[in-house]
Amino acid sequence: MTVILTPLAKLNPDRAPCTVVARVKLIRPAPQALVRWEGILKDESGEAIFSVWKNSGIRKLRPGKRYLFYRVEVGKREGRNEVRIRRESEVFPSPTVRALGRRLTLLKRREDGQRQRLARKVKITPRDRAPRDPVFYRAAVTAGVLIAAISAALVLSGVVTEEKIRSWIVARRSPPPPPARTETVRFRGRVLAVDPEGFLEVAINGEEWIIHFLGIELPARPGAEEPFDPLGERIYAYLNYALLNREIELETESWLPVEEEEAWAYVFVDDRLMNADLLQRGFALPRPAPRTLVHGDRMRRAGENARSRGLGLWRR
Repeated sequence: MTVILTPLAKLNPDRAPCTVVARVKLIRPAPQALVRWEGILKDESGEAIFSVWKNSGIRKLRPGKRYLFYRVEVGKREGRNEVRIRRESEVFPSPTVRALGRRLTLLKRREDGQRQRLARKVKITPRDRAPRDPVFYRAAVTAGVLIAAISAALVLSGVVTEEKIRSWIVARRSPPPPPARTETVRFRGRVLAVDPEGFLEVAINGEEWIIHFLGIELPARPGAEEPFDPLGERIYAYLNYALLNREIELETESWLPVEEEEAWAYVFVDDRLMNADLLQRGFALPRPAPRTLVHGDRMRRAGENARSRGLGLWRR
């Protein structure tokens, strides 16, 4: 199956979530308590209002830039369709047709992998297809009534009290499990290309992988039809100089899902952690992670140093 793109003119609140490709025509702070930004999206079919909810974790979008809005909710506001970017939504810069096609391919690969994993876990047996036996349900209801009656008798007679129940629970409460030990996996590869969306195309054991920088977020490189961005060109010139055709070492954390030929990893070049190096130069911003990262403190210090000095992206 493919990821279906929905034009803004054909948005339907009854068919959600959906995926949209559009430019940000207008964006401004929102007065609502749960919404951070609101504005107007535009594509070839028309316009629609949109809102970025605070639980989405998405930073402010830039006016005039084109984005891929993946798994967004469609609602109604003042009689107009509204694109709602919430927790389950994802937003990807798509300045060029090539970048959009590449991102749609990755999303399709992810959805196919999730569908296959779900199919392997769910197995339909002949018992599932057989009609339910009403005798079993009658017996279950009778047993439930008996248990409730016995429990009520014990409570009324004073055999079972609230204090005894609390003491029994406390005595058998298991200690909290020890924190999971974070493990990492290392492997090597050669950088084939630096993609304008901020990820690497890496050859690993004869296969082409997509590697995302773990713990940081790179700005997308402006397309040919977009205004010239000196800082963006400087960032990608540095990435090509430091990584293109270089042998690199990749380190990923064991809890991270490694999808088919796609992973989030630390990138090492001659023992230099590029994730922290990009933060140190102000060429990237920290990206929140659901767990504590192995090199999280190192990258946090690098980002704080660039922020305090107003380098790169922090100067804007």
